[in-house]
Amino acid sequence: MNINQIFYMLRRKNIAEYILYMICTIFSVAVVSAYALLLFSPTVMEVLPVGGDSRKQAFGIFAVVCIGCLAFSMYASALFYKKKQKELGIILALGGNRSKLYRTVVKENLRMSLLCLLVGLLLAFPLNKGIWGALSLFIDSPEMKLRVELPSLLISVGIAGIVLLSTMLILRRIIFRMDLLDVIKAEHKNEMVRKLPKHTGLYGVILILAGGVISYLAPGVYMDVFSEYPPAWLNLLYLIPLAGVYLTILYAVVGGEKVEKKHYADMISKSIMKFQGRQTVNCMLVITLLIGGGCFAAFYVPITMTAFGTSVQAKEWNYQYSYPQTRDVFEEGQLEELVKKYGAQIQEEKDFPVLLAAKDGMQEIEEGRKFHYEYHPRMATVHLIKESDFEEFTETKLQIKPDEYYAITDEEEIARFDPDMTLFSNMETREEYPVKFAGCLHHEDLVLENSRLYLISDALFERIDSTLSQEWKETLCYRKIANDSYQLATKVYEEFCRCFEPQDMVFCGYDRVSAIVACEAGQEYWAAAPEFQSFSELSPDSPEFQREWIYMPFFKIMSLQGTLRNYAVYFMLFIYVVIVALVSAWLIAYTRCVTIGMHNRYVFEALEKLGASTAFRQRELRKQLSIVYKTPTCIGLVVVLLLFVLILYGNDGGRFSKSELLGLLICVGIEAVIGAITYVCYRASVRKVSLLSSFH
Repeated sequence: MNINQIFYMLRRKNIAEYILYMICTIFSVAVVSAYALLLFSPTVMEVLPVGGDSRKQAFGIFAVVCIGCLAFSMYASALFYKKKQKELGIILALGGNRSKLYRTVVKENLRMSLLCLLVGLLLAFPLNKGIWGALSLFIDSPEMKLRVELPSLLISVGIAGIVLLSTMLILRRIIFRMDLLDVIKAEHKNEMVRKLPKHTGLYGVILILAGGVISYLAPGVYMDVFSEYPPAWLNLLYLIPLAGVYLTILYAVVGGEKVEKKHYADMISKSIMKFQGRQTVNCMLVITLLIGGGCFAAFYVPITMTAFGTSVQAKEWNYQYSYPQTRDVFEEGQLEELVKKYGAQIQEEKDFPVLLAAKDGMQEIEEGRKFHYEYHPRMATVHLIKESDFEEFTETKLQIKPDEYYAITDEEEIARFDPDMTLFSNMETREEYPVKFAGCLHHEDLVLENSRLYLISDALFERIDSTLSQEWKETLCYRKIANDSYQLATKVYEEFCRCFEPQDMVFCGYDRVSAIVACEAGQEYWAAAPEFQSFSELSPDSPEFQREWIYMPFFKIMSLQGTLRNYAVYFMLFIYVVIVALVSAWLIAYTRCVTIGMHNRYVFEALEKLGASTAFRQRELRKQLSIVYKTPTCIGLVVVLLLFVLILYGNDGGRFSKSELLGLLICVGIEAVIGAITYVCYRASVRKVSLLSSFH
């Protein structure tokens, strides 16, 4: 009988262990491959803005999923070959050649790894299509047609390669180890964690909180101090809260010195977990990362939807649009006739002029990674309305001095405005008008999506208007329409778009003043680059066009019903991440619990022989398994919620808006649901391990 025949017989005998190992590897490859196919597909990449927060969040969560699946695969590989050490040691003790044995085992592992990689890659396609298709039933959009690029699968191949390399190193250490008795007994060896200081848990919590704040604030502080974009190595600061998570989990698993004061309390469960602490802690760390990543993705939808829904519902006028005065939008009676055709009525209407001028400010000048600010008298475009129009629209009285301006924002002042302007300029005559900030005026309907309105006195408005051509003037229109319908809104939008020329179809990031200043300085304006020129070729019905067109009108019913459609890919991406990350976390936790039960079966058999009741043994089992679920879930949920609180608090200048508080309340509800599902998985693990341990 040769060595190949021996390995064939061993595979038949331990077929269940081989299957479990291959399932774990296939699962990791399939999850990473499916996510990579989605994230790097043109469907998603064309929607996520380059350098935007949503793209950074998507890639950050993808990194967490990759790390989690890689760690899970390496854990499964190490566990599998640890159980095979006895077999390998016996072969060596019987005179087997180490080099030949190593080559044989590596060939076997290579075949299994290639098979797992192939099956995982093939499963990624139906998995990706199945989840995306199921979610598409709830969100229908032309953007929802998923296109994939096969090169993205190279990430999965890379992860499989890392697992294979680590496995080969494990095998080399096992086979070429000199002490055969240690190899034979290795299966029954535990990785005991040494006694921890009694404040280890407190240190972990401090590192989580302090490290989270430091890593969040560090990039901004670095930019303020060094006037330079933060380097990549600054991301290493996130290792501080990660170290805190590790210490907290370690303390939860094995406890600290204070446990000795209650020597008999939880003695059995604590002792068992302490002897297997290192494996359990590493596994729980991966679960924590996956649950945290899943929660972070889950919070995107409610935070976005509550902010949008609150701002839309606050508006009293259900139709608002603006257009250049060089265009004829809606011929006389056209809108009235269209509204009447759909059984609606125009109850009230108001139109007033808007002037486009230049404002001064500090312009950022980039020099590689370095940057500095220079004052420029004509930095960007500002939209101005006059005092009397505002008074008529809001039915209020104001007294504005000729050299003052007010910023118009919402009640909570979430909409950003510039209080530092000191100069307005006529872009045609280059006449300058010194001004100063007088304060804020609040009106939800005058808060526009793609521009900010500023209020000036009638005298200053007339001075600028008298020397300004129609090229720098717009008309802002408001309509209150009763018995409105989505069909009417889409028809009005269609007719509205027909009134514009191709040169008007520019995205909202384009600024006329900045473009002119750049041209006069002999520089290329960033928004005039070729990649932005294709925007004018988009269909007005496309979600991308409706999200970013500079003259995109606000029709209340169309905005409310079209949000899911316009942001479908964003929502689908993050919902997809939630499913992948959380399911992965629960499966890893379930696998670890089953492993704990299998390893400790002889302990519970010994307890039964000593007279321990079934209820006692089940209680000790639940104490062990609950740690695997409870600790990672609590840490992941709490840390991510605190992170979102910190982000929202910082984004609004040290306060929370009503919509953000509502969004956070919904996030707490989502965490409650995740906690409930985790508890169900925990109960399933207890039932499975009870069966394996033959509890009656």
